[in-house]
Parts: sequence; structure tokens; C-alpha cells
Amino acid sequence: PVDIVLVVDMSGSMEPDNPENNGGTDRAGAVRTGVKNFLTYIQNAGLGDYVNVGLIGFSSPGYIGGGNKTTGPGYIRVGLGKAGNTSQQQAINSALSPTFNGGTYTQIGLRQGSAMLNTDTSGNKKMMILLTDGVPTFSDKVKNSVVENGTLYGTNFGTTRDEPGYTAQLLRRYPEWPYPERPYKYTDSSGHYIYDTWPATLGEAKIAKDSGNEVHALGIQLADDGHYMTKEKIR
Repeated sequence: PVDIVLVVDMSGSMEPDNPENNGGTDRAGAVRTGVKNFLTYIQNAGLGDYVNVGLIGFSSPGYIGGGNKTTGPGYIRVGLGKAGNTSQQQAINSALSPTFNGGTYTQIGLRQGSAMLNTDTSGNKKMMILLTDGVPTFSDKVKNSVVENGTLYGTNFGTTRDEPGYTAQLLRRYPEWPYPERPYKYTDSSGHYIYDTWPATLGEAKIAKDSGNEVHALGIQLADDGHYMTKEKIR
């Protein structure tokens, strides 16, 4: 028996009508079809009573999870339920049906997915699967961090966010032309430089893993972000 939380990127770049971000590819459609088929496959394999599936869909604050653009926390949730139940399948598929929009606050998706698993008392194996098309464009400001095997992981976060907007690289915006924005960095309390949204995002994933959850990531039609990272680095 296993409990699986699908953490799905519902940002605008997943939709085909954002050609400046994704070349017109329908990543959202691929995810909707993939999730629907995944649930059906589990049921048809006779495993519907042994696999519990839940959903966290995320984009960015104001675009999802609330009644208007000022209240949405940046995520939606469908609690864990048996994959073989038609009502559970319908709830997950319905949650993914609206048009995806907003930015990519991957960290909140990971945090909420881990919270769903950690509060579940089934005793089953716990697994989180992140589906995203690329870089996190929102993350919490890193207060403390550690370096392990050459990778910087945030360990503690503030209440404010880094919001570069369309890339993972931190940008400082200026009103004067021709320098509307420039890269910048800040130093956290551990003395490490924070250049982008990755330390916070990877740190959240590490926290989830350290709490006993298995974490997997699936890249959905990954491409260069057109500014900061190649698709190889993103992968």
C-alpha cells in the first residue's frame, strides 16, 4: 500500500497559449491526460484499494486557491483518497481542469504536498511526485542554509518571498532605461550567497525527504528559460 501526492505545476507557462514561454506546446493538456490515465491504470490493474492519491496544484499567490486574485494562497488541494474510487478520480481531474495561470511557486507545492503526507496516519509508504515544466519563479527568502555534496539547501525561511517573475535568477528592477533589471544576490544568516530560487526550493524538497517521504520529479517538456538556465541545468 502506498500514499501518493501529485504536486502539479499549474502556472501559465503550462498552457499552449503562452508561446513566449513554451513555444505553444500543451504541457497542461499532457499533465491532465497523464494524471487521468495514471488513475485509470491503477484501477484497471486491480490496485485501486491499495493506492491512495491526493493532489496539490500550485502556481503563485493570488492566482489559485482563493475567490479572487488577492486571497489565493498559491495552491489548491484534493485530500488523499482511494485511487479506485470514481469520486476521487473526478475530484482530481476536476481540480486540474481550469486554465493554468500565474507563476511557479514550486516551494509551496512541495511544502503542502509533504504536509498532506505527514498528517496522514495510514502507515503506508509515502510518496510525492512533482510535475513541472521548469524553473521556480517564486520562493521564500532563505534565512539559513547548508551545503551538502556541493549543493546549497535552504533550512529556514522568512515570511517574505523572492519573486523574479519569469526566471529563477534573482533580479533587482530599476525604473531607468536601459537597465530595467539587474541580477543581484543576498547573504543569508549562514553566510551563503543566494543568487536564485533554487536553494529555497531544493531545501523544501530536502525537508520533505528528511521527514520520511519519497520525492520524485517529472519534467514536463523542459526547455531553456530563455534567460538564465539551459534545459540541461534545469533537469
